[in-house]
Amino acid sequence: RQPPGAALMGNLQCVIFDCDGVLYRGKCAVPGGPEALARLRRAGLRLLFVTNAATASRASLATKLTSLGYIGVKPEDCVTSASAAASFLATAHPNVRRAYVVGGGSGLSNELDLVGIESVGKADAGLGLQAMMEQGWSAAADGAGIGAVVVGMQSEGLGYAPLAKAAAYAQNRSKVFVGETSGI
Repeated sequence: RQPPGAALMGNLQCVIFDCDGVLYRGKCAVPGGPEALARLRRAGLRLLFVTNAATASRASLATKLTSLGYIGVKPEDCVTSASAAASFLATAHPNVRRAYVVGGGSGLSNELDLVGIESVGKADAGLGLQAMMEQGWSAAADGAGIGAVVVGMQSEGLGYAPLAKAAAYAQNRSKVFVGETSGI
């Protein structure tokens, strides 16, 4: 392949990188990646980093990239599916103050906290139908303060209760439903 011409490179101001599989694979930086991005920074380009990893917050992504040798990455240079979901709720639905969250790990909860939205539902992980009924759960009573249902990837510890509660809350059309994605 021919390298990009000087005219193209001269017009660039920002380069956006996907992360998983592009800048790193698992816990290892791709060979030559940190050096290539360092050259782009020295050329004065702004670098942005995106991922659809539901469990990543902007801060955790910046920390991971830095630990892999990508120098100078700050949380404000990163966009994750968790930060996109939180930003969407804060911008398009500014009255939402509480969200029932299924999955997404701490990244999703952290991003919601940063925009002033309390995430609830973590205590329900792994809870079964019988335990839910013994608690006397009711969608009308327990969901009164919930303004949104946010669902992210959860590969372990998912039980009946979080899915049942999320589905019951989401049936109320006054509650916003956000399904944020993750690569599988």
